[in-house]
Amino acid sequence: MPAQELAEKEFEEKIINSSHITILDFWNDGCGPCIALSEELEKVSRERSDVLIYKANVEKENELAGRLGVMAAPTLFFFRNGQIKKKTIGFKSLKSILEILDNIDEE
Repeated sequence: MPAQELAEKEFEEKIINSSHITILDFWNDGCGPCIALSEELEKVSRERSDVLIYKANVEKENELAGRLGVMAAPTLFFFRNGQIKKKTIGFKSLKSILEILDNIDEE
């Protein structure tokens, strides 16, 4: 499933209460690494149908970004059973993201 936009009011329902592995991508307009990362996340969605991917614009969802301590875009959060398992900052390749997902329970 392709990445879906996430609003702060949906965070608890779609991320915290989810039993799926979930990636939350904080991005920003005009951010080159964010655009490149978005393309990698689309590849992840095709390879890993068990992973839900959400995107949150840091300017529009600044309260949620602040709550999670986002200081730069892009920032990825990897959740499992509603808990943050890993946080990354900056561009990540498909290979890097898949490695994190493969080892999510060891984080």
